[in-house]
Amino acid sequence: MKKNQFIATAVLLLAAGTANSAQIHSENAVPSPDRTAAIRLQSAPDSQPVYEPDKVDVKASFPGGEIKQMEFLTKNLKFPEEALKEKVAGKIVIQFIVETDGSLTHMEVSSPLHPACDTEALRVIKQMPRWTPAQMKGKAVRSRITLPMQFRYR
Repeated sequence: MKKNQFIATAVLLLAAGTANSAQIHSENAVPSPDRTAAIRLQSAPDSQPVYEPDKVDVKASFPGGEIKQMEFLTKNLKFPEEALKEKVAGKIVIQFIVETDGSLTHMEVSSPLHPACDTEALRVIKQMPRWTPAQMKGKAVRSRITLPMQFRYR
């Protein structure tokens, strides 16, 4: 372990939310009747639609932007010891909803890697501060975010 320095990094794709989002929606999601990009979650207590990032006027964003988001993830994401021992490496995809108040809800691993890595990724997402919500026509709207996270060692 001296020669190899193990780190977990997050790879942020600005097109987050658009990468195969149709394939990784929750089974509870059904299209809204007006056939917009809105998704209504039957299990969600809030009946407001959830929009995909490419269908809003202003995308939801981490406070301080992408650089601050990368700093947050790099600082807080730890490579689980169990995964290190098994030499696990690869990508996890996390989905969540940014609510109109900027809080994060409905967090889920849509593309798992290893149980310990999946748990760690969700732990870090749950620690994130409130985001700036997406906007449509000047109003805050709920928005789905798809965030790929790369676990790798060097």
